[in-house]
Amino acid sequence: MQRKEAIRGFAGEYNFLSNAYPFVISVRGKSFRSVEAAFLATIYPPKMESAFEDAVSHSTIKRLAVQGKVTEEYSDPEVQLRFMESLLRQKFSLDGFAVSLLATGDKRLEEVLPNRDLFWGTFLGKGKNHLGEILMKIRSELQARILSGKATMWKMREIQY
Repeated sequence: MQRKEAIRGFAGEYNFLSNAYPFVISVRGKSFRSVEAAFLATIYPPKMESAFEDAVSHSTIKRLAVQGKVTEEYSDPEVQLRFMESLLRQKFSLDGFAVSLLATGDKRLEEVLPNRDLFWGTFLGKGKNHLGEILMKIRSELQARILSGKATMWKMREIQY
């Protein structure tokens, strides 16, 4: 069986796939500077929200994350997955991000995480790679919309989830 070509690690030309990539996203009327900041601000206690809202760097976000504990509302991994997918849909519904995601073709998207987060990514080839799986799902849906004529590469604003 031939292995599908893959994008392993969301860095360099594929940095836009990373949740830490700069992107203003709104959740519950608040603006955050990345999907990662919005996600963590929502799953951690409300008292931490403003710190995540102000966080600019990936290292600051990670430092804050270590200090927090996931609220009961978001303790279920399935709830976290659905919420992450909603954030990624918001990001990749925008023209530039959608076109860039589509440009990855049919390559497997694999988030390689040095912190050994085997839920969202992989480390040394092991892990669930949920982030990559969600991105591939969204990409597949975008491709289907283009093939069906419901959207074009140049009119991505027409895409509604």
